[in-house]
Amino acid sequence: MSEPTHYLPSLGWTQSGKTLQSTGDGCHDAQEMDEQRRKNVSYQYLCHLEEAKKWMEACIEEELPEAGELEEQLRHGVYLAKLAHFFAPETVPLRRIYDIDLNRYNTSGLTFRHTDNINHFLKALEKIKLPSDCSELLVTLSNPVCHLQNVCEGNVTSYLQCLAEAKARKREMAINKSRDQDYIPDAYDELLTQAEIQGHINHVNVCCALEIVEDAVREENTAELLQALHIPALALKEVENSLGDRYLSALAQELEEPSHMQTMNHSHNYSLNTSMLPTTCLTRTSLQTILSADQLSLTLVKRQKSKYEQMFDS
Repeated sequence: MSEPTHYLPSLGWTQSGKTLQSTGDGCHDAQEMDEQRRKNVSYQYLCHLEEAKKWMEACIEEELPEAGELEEQLRHGVYLAKLAHFFAPETVPLRRIYDIDLNRYNTSGLTFRHTDNINHFLKALEKIKLPSDCSELLVTLSNPVCHLQNVCEGNVTSYLQCLAEAKARKREMAINKSRDQDYIPDAYDELLTQAEIQGHINHVNVCCALEIVEDAVREENTAELLQALHIPALALKEVENSLGDRYLSALAQELEEPSHMQTMNHSHNYSLNTSMLPTTCLTRTSLQTILSADQLSLTLVKRQKSKYEQMFDS
């Protein structure tokens, strides 16, 4: 009995057993054979992706996007976090999954807070003893021998991405230098120095903190805003908890400025891939300016009130 044959319209090939065959006749030259191998690889990839999709659907009891769209949809981490909840519910309770209904993603696209979901997934893998590059990186960065400060466990995914990008950039620059006949190789032409690593860590921490501030403002959550303003990475001065509502109002007005709808604040660090960092309207400087203005306004009001009280007392 002959094996069933399946047709793949998008690729223009049929499958018999596990091998793709051309629907045409005749001999193939080397280029056509390379194309056939490429299509075989593409077909096998789609098959494995479809298998993974069906397995995830069975685990989380939810219909997922088509295999062709699933790879892009995994970037927000919601499906991965739900999968983590399936095999490690105590580590990843549903309430910890950011944007679980995907309303924010469907409205505004991918935000940096979505990486929290990926972090939850990685923690769940660690919980059940599956390997993770992020967990290894966290151990390395936290090693006292490295003399690194302000390493935040919640930002480890961003550290991994940004440090990898920075190292790749240095390697590319080293290759360009090596074309010079007077070039003398140095180990740190390709490796990141301790100071560079610390700089990237600090920068990622600030970007993550600013994203949390903006999310709190957009959600009109004064308590979360005050908590975010006290994040050490921002190093903000004169944060007064009693002014929480005023901060919320001032920052909300700042985010609604037309200029912010078109121009977002991106990372200017040459060795970081800005697509991996949050695009925020606020900077640490602008945030401090707004907070200081509110503090000054409150101080003037108190002074004026004190003068009136002294006048009435006299």
